[in-house]
Amino acid sequence: MKVLLTGSSKGIGYKIAEDLLAEGHDLALHYNKNESPLKTLLKNDKTSSFSIQADLSNKDEIKKMVVNTIDKLSF
Repeated sequence: MKVLLTGSSKGIGYKIAEDLLAEGHDLALHYNKNESPLKTLLKNDKTSSFSIQADLSNKDEIKKMVVNTIDKLSF
């Protein structure tokens, strides 16, 4: 499964990311300001998952995030 998971650097989003990565899914892990937890999470990951920054209050950043996610997960 390929998933764009917003708010994945903390809380429930982070736990969902952990579980989906453990199951081998390819994820685009969104964060706004704190990428550090995601770098740690992805450090030894064997999937094609990646982190992506965007301010979800900005329409242009949302569009950019979606386009970049489609590009990276379309293989």
